[in-house]
Amino acid sequence: MDDTASFSSRSNAKRAAEKMIANGAAPAVDYGFKPRDDGRFEIVWKTDKAKAKASPTTDEVEAELAAACEQAEAGWSEAGEAEAEAAQAHPGANGGESSLAANDPAESESAATAPPTRPATAENPWPEGTRVMVRNKGKSWSEATMVRRLDADYWRVEFPGGGSGVFQEADIRAYDDARDAKPARQPRRARATAPRAPRAQSRSRYAIGPAAIAAGKLPDKTPVVTSAANQLYQKKFDALHAHAVAGEWDAVRDFKITGSNSYSKMVERYRRDLLAVHKAQAEASEC
Repeated sequence: MDDTASFSSRSNAKRAAEKMIANGAAPAVDYGFKPRDDGRFEIVWKTDKAKAKASPTTDEVEAELAAACEQAEAGWSEAGEAEAEAAQAHPGANGGESSLAANDPAESESAATAPPTRPATAENPWPEGTRVMVRNKGKSWSEATMVRRLDADYWRVEFPGGGSGVFQEADIRAYDDARDAKPARQPRRARATAPRAPRAQSRSRYAIGPAAIAAGKLPDKTPVVTSAANQLYQKKFDALHAHAVAGEWDAVRDFKITGSNSYSKMVERYRRDLLAVHKAQAEASEC
């Protein structure tokens, strides 16, 4: 393979190989990477020996690889340089991987595409069963019990009333009795209830008083309707009073009262009071 077909980082080489496979210009679909002495990487295509003899690498493949190399170096040079600098700063982290790539390209590809290992985390500050306070959506704090640590940044908790949730370290704090304990509810003081005096039955100003009814005394004047919109009922009061004064009790008894509003009910009550006065008069005359 042409020495110019090399890449400053393993990721750039991987992108170039994938591009060639996608364009159908790659000699095989399996590949690995070989580190060079100058710190650059070459693509190692995995082809069987017979196929390699029958179909040697052509100038077209070399040209495609060179073009992919140029594009990778131009498009991802910044990321490649950052990775190269990181590899030089920590040679021990990639030493084993480079050796593996030189011995077995398939192992090298697997190591290159595997997700990075999460660094070791500090000791869990909230073990299972720890009583904590968690902040709900950045606002109020609620009491909870720690269930388990999900990863370096997240914990699962359970609430006393039921349910659970996942919270970040910034939204968890240790429970403090002096600060977080809720004050116990004080029972309500029983109010002293003195027996209420029986409420006097209220009577409308359109009715006749009980004393006047018992004495059989008719009122001197009819009730006055002050509402301008209900003067029709004033005429009914006046008509009933006139019949009673004239002794026309049958007319009082048969007086028609229609409607079901409050004024109709007051007229009906006045008519009953007038009949009660007449009854008291009759009883007094018999004695």
